[in-house]
Amino acid sequence: MIEIKKINISTRIFFLVILSILILSIVSIYSLISIRSIGMELEEEASNLLLIAIIGGVILLLTSIFIIRSISGSIKGIALQIKISEREADLTRQFNQNTASEIGSLAGNLNSFFGNFRNIIQNIKSSTDTTAKIKDSLAASAEETSATIGNIKNS
Repeated sequence: MIEIKKINISTRIFFLVILSILILSIVSIYSLISIRSIGMELEEEASNLLLIAIIGGVILLLTSIFIIRSISGSIKGIALQIKISEREADLTRQFNQNTASEIGSLAGNLNSFFGNFRNIIQNIKSSTDTTAKIKDSLAASAEETSATIGNIKNS
């Protein structure tokens, strides 16, 4: 069985750039072949190539804007959740990691970090409770010892 790996954001951007360059190249070559076979003048050929380059540039720009917005939106969402956790002192908050990209990996790592941090705080609280019980027990023993010594002294 073939394992299909999910593609991360960097790879998507790379493939989109390569695809855009490939499409522009094919369209440019096709235009040159068409222009030469029809016998257009050099000036019309240059204007057609310029138009193709502008259209390709606009497509590349729109694709880049879409990718950048999706990446920055995910990062802003994680940053907002971190601010809310900080403000509410809530270490139980889980970050959404439903993407297979670096952003999803970041969210998963933050979940692990907050989980470990939560465990450390629980261990400290448990140790503090144990220490308080031992302190109370020692204080009671010291009081009993003092009372016993006082009784022995008075006898």
